[in-house]
Amino acid sequence: MKSVINYLVIFCLVYRTYASLASGISFNTTKNITPAKFQCLFNSNVEKFIGKVYNPDGTFDDIGINNLINEYIEDYDDGNYDIAHIYVTPCLVNCKNGPDFNGDEQAKAIVKGLKIYFESYFMWINIDRTQPWSADQMKNRAFLTDFINTFFDLNGFVGIMTSNNSWSTIFGANFTVIDKAPFLLWINWNGIRDLTTDFTQFGGWMAPNIHEYAGNVITNSCIPGISVNFLVFDNSNDNFAPKKVVKVRSKFNRSS
Repeated sequence: MKSVINYLVIFCLVYRTYASLASGISFNTTKNITPAKFQCLFNSNVEKFIGKVYNPDGTFDDIGINNLINEYIEDYDDGNYDIAHIYVTPCLVNCKNGPDFNGDEQAKAIVKGLKIYFESYFMWINIDRTQPWSADQMKNRAFLTDFINTFFDLNGFVGIMTSNNSWSTIFGANFTVIDKAPFLLWINWNGIRDLTTDFTQFGGWMAPNIHEYAGNVITNSCIPGISVNFLVFDNSNDNFAPKKVVKVRSKFNRSS
């Protein structure tokens, strides 16, 4: 009898672990995604969309913004969890919207620009070593800290999307993110749809909130020809608190 009970306990734990995992996608595309295509994705059990709205040259991504506006169909959101997030890749040099390597001014410019379209949103900062970060890790740390502090003051908590390799290369392995950016979207294209395999702690994060486990996938039947990245997250975790849903301003009530 005891062995049966132990088996049932183990089964329930394993079942809960896998049953709570949900799917999402992130996208950076020059193609339009219509509301009907988003509906197709949602019907295919995609529960989170993360779209790029800001380019590393300091300009806004009009197609990315329009895609998120298309995604915003109010009945998608049942009020219990958020569906759409945005992400930005910071401009570091030759910025078209302000001085180079100025996290404070850039965060202000981004918030001001997005205010035209969105009443509220949760934002991820894409940290990628292929971008022209400085060889001076202290300079990079100062930029990110200023960016996060300013954005937090204007819009609230922010998340970081990065890999262990990019983080260590840009900021140093011993750099810990400030507590205003407590959420991690961990990029590791290992093809394993979970939150634990191959993860080692870095940046102060004990575990990822989202795992981007595959990238540049173009086989999705809902959006053929559009490259997406596959995400997995735990939708039972009430502590995963980027609760700001992308909320689009009425086209008749957009402010500058």
